[in-house]
Amino acid sequence: MEELLHGRVMTATEAGRLVGLSASAASHHLRALERWGLARRAKGSRDGRERPWRSTGDRVNLNPSGRARNIPALTPLVTQSLARLNNEVSAYLEGMEDEPWQDVYAGLSRAELWLTEEETRSLGKAIEAAVAPYRQRHTAKHPSGARRTAITLSITPLSPPPAE
Repeated sequence: MEELLHGRVMTATEAGRLVGLSASAASHHLRALERWGLARRAKGSRDGRERPWRSTGDRVNLNPSGRARNIPALTPLVTQSLARLNNEVSAYLEGMEDEPWQDVYAGLSRAELWLTEEETRSLGKAIEAAVAPYRQRHTAKHPSGARRTAITLSITPLSPPPAE
């Protein structure tokens, strides 16, 4: 799923090789992702023998738009993303002294803010707008000199909503 989210288009055979499954098992999982609204068929070859898949989105989002609204379907992806974030930040911190772009990467930044519902909505929209121009860049389509960079945003309530 991560490869699909990052813009890779692949057949069930390619997906199976990537995760160590047979093409038929990968096809089964890709069809399940399609049922959940997380993947869809991409344009295939002229002879119809190649039937590639692509993601319906470009990120894992707990508040998704469109058909992918089933949290149980997203939970394993979120869990995997958090584990991957932990590994990536740890690796960055271990090699930070050798990082040539050290001054531009935060590694991890966390702040707790007191926000109203409207402020929370506004903050989320502002961050989405700031990231939007870069979303269509992926492995096959990005400027020269660009580095694959992760941005993880979690706007998560830490207390119950205020009483009315």
